[in-house]
Amino acid sequence: DANMDLAEDFIKYVINYALENCADDLEFLENRLLEEEKNKPQDERSEMKLREKLRFILENNFKRVSYTEAIDILKRSKPNQKKKFKYLIEEWGADLQSEHERFLVEKHFKSPVILFDYPAKIKAFYMRLNDDGKTVRAMDVLFPGIGEIVGGSQREERYDVLKQKMEAMDISTEK
Repeated sequence: DANMDLAEDFIKYVINYALENCADDLEFLENRLLEEEKNKPQDERSEMKLREKLRFILENNFKRVSYTEAIDILKRSKPNQKKKFKYLIEEWGADLQSEHERFLVEKHFKSPVILFDYPAKIKAFYMRLNDDGKTVRAMDVLFPGIGEIVGGSQREERYDVLKQKMEAMDISTEK
């Protein structure tokens, strides 16, 4: 939880700083985005202007969703059911793609999301294994319109567990 709190607090600090100190830049970006929006179909246009979006982010907590919960949401989603995703989600353990991350933040939750507790098999060997023996203490912050903007994990500090993982992957434990 500390990594997730730190990531969310840092992002909100940067956004708040930009709102308080970069008014001219934000106005320029907002005008540019408004021009780009005119070229999009009506149903794809943003409901909020840039500064409204930034204030919304500051005023609301990021959604915290386990990988397992995200997979359940994605498996039941219309794009998955209707085979609109390029990479269909069929089972737990699938590596999430940008299209899945963007669906979660832009369509389902409509806010930044912190995904956590990923399957050990799709993450680096040095990430700390959770007590369930299947997931690791890893998290990604996903943002609407962008995708992943922050990734983090707790490193495996238990020498015996780390050594066992390295041996299983045929990684040398010698210096």
